[in-house]
Amino acid sequence: MASLEKISADLKQAESKKDDLRKAFEHSISLFTLQWKDLEEYFDSTRKLIDRHFEDLKSNEKEFDSARLSIEERSKELESIEKSIQKRSEELQLKERQFDSTRLSTEERSKEFDSIQELINESFDELRSKEKEFDSIQQSIERRLKEVESKENQLEERSKELELKEKQFDSIQKSIEKRLEELNSKEKPYEEHTKQLKSKEKQCANILHPQVKVEQEEYMQLSSANLQFSVTMDGKSLQLFLNEHSDKHESMRDEVFAALKMSSDPAKLVLDAMQGFYPPYLKKGDTELEVSVIRRSCSLLLGQLMRVSPQIKPHVKEEAMKLAVGWKAKLEVGNENSLEVLGFLQVVATYGLVSAFDGDDLFKLFETIAKHREAPELFRELGFTDKVPDFIQILVKRSQNLAAVRFIYAFELVGKFPPVPVLEPYFKYWKNIADKTCNIENNLTKEQIKTAKKSRAALKSLIRCIEDHKLETEYMPEDLGKCIAALKEKVKVGCTESDASKAQLQQQSEKKCNAPSASAPKPQVQQQSGIKRPRTAASETTPKASTVHPIHRQPSGLFVDEGAPFPGPSVGRCMSSYPDRPNPFYPMDALREGMISNPFYPRDALREPVYYDGPVLFPGPMDRLREPGFYDGPPPFGSPRNALMEPNFYDGPMPFGGYDLPPPFHLPFYP
Repeated sequence: MASLEKISADLKQAESKKDDLRKAFEHSISLFTLQWKDLEEYFDSTRKLIDRHFEDLKSNEKEFDSARLSIEERSKELESIEKSIQKRSEELQLKERQFDSTRLSTEERSKEFDSIQELINESFDELRSKEKEFDSIQQSIERRLKEVESKENQLEERSKELELKEKQFDSIQKSIEKRLEELNSKEKPYEEHTKQLKSKEKQCANILHPQVKVEQEEYMQLSSANLQFSVTMDGKSLQLFLNEHSDKHESMRDEVFAALKMSSDPAKLVLDAMQGFYPPYLKKGDTELEVSVIRRSCSLLLGQLMRVSPQIKPHVKEEAMKLAVGWKAKLEVGNENSLEVLGFLQVVATYGLVSAFDGDDLFKLFETIAKHREAPELFRELGFTDKVPDFIQILVKRSQNLAAVRFIYAFELVGKFPPVPVLEPYFKYWKNIADKTCNIENNLTKEQIKTAKKSRAALKSLIRCIEDHKLETEYMPEDLGKCIAALKEKVKVGCTESDASKAQLQQQSEKKCNAPSASAPKPQVQQQSGIKRPRTAASETTPKASTVHPIHRQPSGLFVDEGAPFPGPSVGRCMSSYPDRPNPFYPMDALREGMISNPFYPRDALREPVYYDGPVLFPGPMDRLREPGFYDGPPPFGSPRNALMEPNFYDGPMPFGGYDLPPPFHLPFYP
């Protein structure tokens, strides 16, 4: 029973499980039905997507097939292009070979052309020299023909006169013969009378002989000077003659030119006259001639020989080459040695020695001689014409403004380098110094007097340049003349006071020497020995007007009561004021009062020191010794200069009263 109950319970339990399973199965079927629908929807959408992609793939395959066909066609075209390129490359290589051969042939032809061009240039130079020689010979022949014609005319006249005189002589001779017979009869009575006349003639001759001799010598000197100068002189005598007349070099230029043209070998004559340019210097008797005079005479001869342009013989050119090499070795480049540099360059240009020297070295030498009037012509003769613009800028940077203006006009570069802006800094610099000097109320010191003289000389140079280059419309030289006159008066007053001071010092010194020894206690003198001079009492009779003025120490500026140098331009006594101009020193108004210079050349330096290069440097304590060679720039402003240097032409500013002037000026349109 128990087992049946157990089986019955198990059956009941099985039925309940069956119901549960059925319910669960039904629920699962409902869930599966829902999932199947979802799955069918998913598969439908997937199938549609696959169909669409399949269609796209078909279209892509078609496009790919067309692209493949196109690529195959392009590949065939590329192969044909490669074959064409290869063919063209072979043709190009062939043409390159042909070009190389043509280039080599062209280079050979170019070398041949260059050699032919050199030969042509040499022939042209020779032809030009021959043309010059021919012109000079033709002129000489024409002159000689005129002389011959005049001589023929004179000869005809003289022959007619001679015929007439022969007839007269015949008649006179007959008359003389007749008179001779009469005189022979009367000879004896006159013999005694003749003796008396001879004695009287001797007495008169003794009285008049010295005067007649002096007049005759003077006449002979005047009448035969030119003849001796042009005919009888050798090189050394010609040099001595020019040295003796160094103050007349300017007036003798044409005479020297004419004498050299008459010489059979002017190049040799001038070369022989170069003696004494370097030691040993020429002497006249026991007196050694001044080297600057000798060098100016040599420069004059070389300049006129360049005008003559003679045909130089080979042996003369060889001697000139030796001379130039020797001078080059001794050459010292510097403003104080500008005559040396000028002479060397003149020898090189005159005797055709340019090819024997380095062109850059010769070009650098022109920075030293730019102030000389021969510089532009030498610049042209030595073949530096294409470097003129650069050289003008160099001169402006080195404050050699007047030399720059001279080159501007010599090479007709006024359009490229207007002269007025070039001159403006130079004008303002010296005008400012002149105004400040004129405005000094006290008497000028020794240094200020020297500076005033230099300023006056610079303004004179500017005025002369205004006249030479016709710049009166841009500048007013009349006002500059007033300024120069004011400076002259200021210097004159300062020199008068200085002379009075020197006289007072000398008078006190003489009185001190003549005073008794008791006037100064001996122990006190011994105590002060080596330290101070003993003071002596001033004479009561000494007037107060001649007392010695104390030395005024300048402040930090250039002038008294001035804190800094050049604070701004001022209008002083030596510059007229204009009511219609606010300040004559500002840019364009100042140009109307500008200045320029026609240079005083080295020959004039002994007569009147004129400074025509730029702001000058007043000699300071000592100068650095310059090594021979070329220098790159001017000495720095304020650098000491040689105290023993003779007044000449400098290119930097100068200290005034022991203080340096402002730095150099530069033009705005130059780099």
